Amino acid sequence: MQFPDASGVPVNMLYPKDGTAFDMLSRFIDHEYADPQDIEMRGMLAAIGIVKGKPFQPDDHARTLLDDAAKTASKIGLAGSYEPQTIVPNAKLVRRPALAQCVPGQRLLYFRHLQLH
Repeated sequence: MQFPDASGVPVNMLYPKDGTAFDMLSRFIDHEYADPQDIEMRGMLAAIGIVKGKPFQPDDHARTLLDDAAKTASKIGLAGSYEPQTIVPNAKLVRRPALAQCVPGQRLLYFRHLQLH
């Protein structure tokens, strides 16, 4: 077996944090086996134009929306991974009580660092 020498070659091993994540997802879907268990996810991807064997070519408006969605998802992922999960008995989520209320023993995630526009 021969291993290529990649020393000195810059490489970015992080996942994309912008709309190019959907381009990567489209390439993955094109090369992945279409498992019947994934049919629901394939349907959701088809709604945004990612279909196995078809080129992924969103228009400018869709590209802007996908870019914003990927940036927001990246921020949510980071906020959720850095904030400790705290169990607060008999507490209510004060910031947005219409969206979520906590019950005793429920886990809370605080997104203090999330900045949406």
